Amino acid sequence: MKTYLFTGLLGLILLSSFSSCRTSDHEPDLVLYNLALSFQDASGKDLVQGIELEGESGSVPVEQAQSGLVKSDLYTLKVVASQPCEDVIASKSKNYIPDSPRLGMTKYNGYSFLTNDFGMDASDCPDEKVLTYKLKCASVFGDEAEHELVTYWEVPKIQNNFAKAICNRIEFEGKVITPSIAPGSYNYQAIVILESKAKE
Repeated sequence: MKTYLFTGLLGLILLSSFSSCRTSDHEPDLVLYNLALSFQDASGKDLVQGIELEGESGSVPVEQAQSGLVKSDLYTLKVVASQPCEDVIASKSKNYIPDSPRLGMTKYNGYSFLTNDFGMDASDCPDEKVLTYKLKCASVFGDEAEHELVTYWEVPKIQNNFAKAICNRIEFEGKVITPSIAPGSYNYQAIVILESKAKE
């Protein structure tokens, strides 16, 4: 229940942040890209388990937390669209600066997943099918390098001011990963194996 509540709250935050960026009274049509990634080593060890969260309650150890926002100083995340879409976004007024993408953490089936709910104004990029996630997170990867995940999406018809994109494929370090929809959620989840990473 907490997992679904957290996902819903992130969605509301995302919708409100896009509305606040606009000067028009009309709410923009949004395309939502919802992703949840479990990072594991070759033995199946959960490399996200125990990651520090923002505002974590002292009464709940971080290892037992079911969901939350990852501490912002533990990672950097950029979500990059195709060049035509990036050009449109860059041409916007200086007042139109979306917040940096945030990482959440939620648990499915005993594993911790890093989550990101990303949205794009459909008037800027109505059919964006490829997003590149550039992520630095030493506590997961064991280094300070930027790691790229290229994701491929299908964008359905917009209804009631938004559409939920469907993730069909993820490419990471030469491997293709097929995501699946998480039960009771709009997140597309996938397991990413870091063969060269053994978490200390």
